[in-house]
Amino acid sequence: MPSAGPSFLSRRAVLAATSGGIAAIAGCTTDDGSGANGNENGNGTETETGTDPDPTEQHDREIQTEWIQAVPMEASNLSPYWVNDYASSLRIGLHLDGAYTLDENGDFYSLWVDDYENRGNDTYAFTLRDSLEWGGDYGAMTADDWVWFYHNVIDTDENWVGYLGRDDWRNVESVDAEDRHTFVVELEQSDPLFVKRPTMWGTSILPRALTEPYYQDWQDGDDGAGEALNTADEVLEFRYAGNLGPYEFERRDLEDRYVGTRNDDYYRQGTEPDADDWADAPYFDRYVIRVLPTQSTRLSEFRSGGLTYTELPADQAQSFEDDDDITVVSTPTPFNRITVYNQRANGWEPLRNRRVRQALSMAIDKRTVVDHIFDGNAETAHTFQPTYSEFYDDSHVTPFGDGESYDPEQARSLLAEELSGEYGYDGDTLLGPEGTQVQLDLVYQTGETVYEDTGRYIADALDELGIAVDQRATPADVLFERYAEQEDDSGNAVFNAGDRDEYTSSDDWDLMWSISLNTFPYSPGSNAPVFTQGGSFNFFGYVPEDDLEGLFSDAMSADDLETQQDRFAEIFGILSRDQPFNFMLFDNRVHGYQREVVHTESVSPSWGYKNQTFWATEGLHD
Repeated sequence: MPSAGPSFLSRRAVLAATSGGIAAIAGCTTDDGSGANGNENGNGTETETGTDPDPTEQHDREIQTEWIQAVPMEASNLSPYWVNDYASSLRIGLHLDGAYTLDENGDFYSLWVDDYENRGNDTYAFTLRDSLEWGGDYGAMTADDWVWFYHNVIDTDENWVGYLGRDDWRNVESVDAEDRHTFVVELEQSDPLFVKRPTMWGTSILPRALTEPYYQDWQDGDDGAGEALNTADEVLEFRYAGNLGPYEFERRDLEDRYVGTRNDDYYRQGTEPDADDWADAPYFDRYVIRVLPTQSTRLSEFRSGGLTYTELPADQAQSFEDDDDITVVSTPTPFNRITVYNQRANGWEPLRNRRVRQALSMAIDKRTVVDHIFDGNAETAHTFQPTYSEFYDDSHVTPFGDGESYDPEQARSLLAEELSGEYGYDGDTLLGPEGTQVQLDLVYQTGETVYEDTGRYIADALDELGIAVDQRATPADVLFERYAEQEDDSGNAVFNAGDRDEYTSSDDWDLMWSISLNTFPYSPGSNAPVFTQGGSFNFFGYVPEDDLEGLFSDAMSADDLETQQDRFAEIFGILSRDQPFNFMLFDNRVHGYQREVVHTESVSPSWGYKNQTFWATEGLHD
């Protein structure tokens, strides 16, 4: 949930933070944004301090030496089937474009898939470009690669590969080849928004010829075959990638830098749509990703001209807007930055009571966080959908922690009323069953001052309720490993292994702040894995009292927009009431570029879907 950079992340991340954040590939992306277009976000506010691309300048572009950006952590893995963090997604996106993406209007935008046909809302045909070539001796990418991927990676009794996006395919009944370049996807139930869901959108696969021997080993009883595939040198060095992405693998220096070199045979060059923009893409000989763990180092390098691009912290955006050598682009996103309530057995048991969760949420002043910590580069949130979504209905939403709904005194009264007789207030202190002060463990990621400052604010706000808070700041690349992942019965690390009383993360926790999850405003049915009891991303153990699974099913299969809107409005109303998260805010993503960089798309929540066509008027780091 993750993160500007190559469009792979912008399409596929379900979970994200900033450029230092985590991104679990189990859903969709910053592209799956809103109805916002041009230079205004969904609320009509200006979102760019620079200017829109000037078409008169496009003929001047030349291929420059290097594009350099920084991330705070090393990639955890480089297999498209295992990727679950931003740093890994960024690297993979240099070599694999994925099937297709969505543009600033939420419409299909061609990458590997040249076009698609809707054959009645339960059948979709996808046609690949005929110029796609795998690397090595694997030949052309054809429909057969996709059919084999479905039947032998997705539709198997066990997830032998450990593919993190498997749940996205839960409504797919079959995938069959119609001809060499066209494959047909049939669904179990009608889904008018299927093309906008993360099932196909941005999905990258490995060639059948590479994967099949490992699949055979697994069938022969080798339980380690999936891991062997995902960690093979051929996969980690992208020897199979051919012309499928803008850059070829050059080298990886652990904890230092990752380097890709321009792919002269890149399939997208000079092709529609926007053939002029893609004419000689990419427009840099080398793409360099530097590992710089501290925020101050990244910002210093950027200000001195050592980086082409970096994501700017919300609380420091203004200082860069005043720098004539830098262009700042601020974009709304569909990512909801949240505080998660752990309702599994290793969390505080009263968090299973929605009234207790409501009390904690009403004690946090979101307006203070937005205005004084994020410096206004965010909007308060009350449910898992931005207000600009056509599926948002304010009349269904119950607010907590904003304006009159921020009420610490009422929160204290609610806790006193809802907690069992084992709890009680001694003056201003909330005591637990053992007669000691209630203490909650709050975890959040390091890397950005806004996370740490908000973490301290949450702790102070709960202290006003008489609750002590132990703050644990941890690097983004281990946050989910320690506090969200669970081990299933086969020993696999998953985000929902089953019964919340039996399966928990390795470390205890109560509250998790700082992560952000994609709300999928174009296809909100994609949120079902997060909020249904058996959903693959329900790592926090939420058990809804209402039939959310049935509501999601009804909403996803509805053929008319009005019915979809009614069902989703009901879902988001229930979530605002239940508070499985404190839906804190939607923070803008603030991008910083050296002034020489020329952009080829308009500002929108989809920002970055054409970033491989960005170019520079002169050498940046010569």
